[in-house]
Amino acid sequence: HFVCVVKSWFINDKLFRPKDKKPIYAIFDTGVTGMVISRDLYDQRYEEGRVLRERKLWGGEVSFIFNSSQRQQKSISAMKP
Repeated sequence: HFVCVVKSWFINDKLFRPKDKKPIYAIFDTGVTGMVISRDLYDQRYEEGRVLRERKLWGGEVSFIFNSSQRQQKSISAMKP
């Protein structure tokens, strides 16, 4: 397992910012397919998606930016996670 603090999170090319302003931690686990998020983040994304009348909450690209242990900026993305 690997853990990092997410600097920026983009969903369908839009910056996603948690309302509570708490840091988001990404945990990389090679045994998981897709992604798992907290209920609070899911609920916020659901609410925003409905307001914007998006047909799919996670239907496009989901990506985030983080710093490696060597302090290099890295990004990872997935289509329809």
